[in-house]
Amino acid sequence: MFNETINSYLNEQINKEFYSGYLYLSMSGYFYKEGCCGFAHWTKGKAQEKIESGLKIFDYILERGGQVELKQIKAPEKDFNGHLDTLEKMYINEYESLKSIIEIYKNIDAYEDRATLIFLDKSIKKQTELKDSIRRLIDKVKKYGDDYISIMLINKELHG
Repeated sequence: MFNETINSYLNEQINKEFYSGYLYLSMSGYFYKEGCCGFAHWTKGKAQEKIESGLKIFDYILERGGQVELKQIKAPEKDFNGHLDTLEKMYINEYESLKSIIEIYKNIDAYEDRATLIFLDKSIKKQTELKDSIRRLIDKVKKYGDDYISIMLINKELHG
């Protein structure tokens, strides 16, 4: 039987992953509205990654014999103040999400559930990679500027 406490922690994380997906979709809409299809495409891809992450946790709970409890997802922010501000909010969200998984990891260690720890190791690696990719983009915007020409150059690079 899957431990109820671990089950509860993972259900909370599903909600956080889906919220992040919603938030990044909202950001994608903002970037699209601003005429930055590259930024919009990039953030939409990150939204898909977050939703997939939530679905992996969903599947893991079920595979371990646990109970999935989907909770209401709060509405994401929709008003953003420029490219840099939006990316920094994305970074903060990703930092908090990673922090949450690490906290779950610490709590689960006491239950000696090695399978879940291994599962979370993969999540921590993926979250760290995402956080780092956001940081690199923030650094690029800071280096080149948040002006029209710089943003359009970065936008073109993101669109591929």
